[in-house]
Amino acid sequence: MTNRKIVRKKLTKVPSGELLLNPKEILNLSTKQKNDTWNRLNQPGVYLLFNTQNKTYYIGQATRMLDRVCQHFLGKGNQDVYADYRYGKPFDIQFIPLLNSGYLTLNELEREAIKAYQGYSRGYNRNRGMKG
Repeated sequence: MTNRKIVRKKLTKVPSGELLLNPKEILNLSTKQKNDTWNRLNQPGVYLLFNTQNKTYYIGQATRMLDRVCQHFLGKGNQDVYADYRYGKPFDIQFIPLLNSGYLTLNELEREAIKAYQGYSRGYNRNRGMKG
C-alpha cells in the first residue's frame, strides 16, 4: 500500500461519525445561539471543503474550525472556493478535530490531509501546508 493510501486511510477513519454539512447548514448554524454542534465543531482542527461536482478538495486548519469555514463561504477565504460556491457548485464540509486525531500539531495534520486528499496537486490548495 502506498504512503498516500495509508495516510488517507488513517485520516478517513478520524472523522467517521462526524457531521457532514453543506455551506447553507453551516451558515444557518452561525446565526443561531451557540449550541452543542457549534461548540463541538468550533475547536482546533482541519476542515475539508469538498466540491462534490468537481471532486476537488480544499483543506484548511483553524483554531476555531466553524468560524473559519463560515469565512470561506462569505468571501473571506479561498477565492476559488468562494467563486465555485457562488456559481452554485455543491460542497460538503467535514471536520477533523486535532484532539484524538493522532497528530501532534495542526500543521502536521493539515499537511498530511492535503497529501491524502490531493488538495495541492488536484484541488484548491495553493501550498502543501505549513511547516513546523
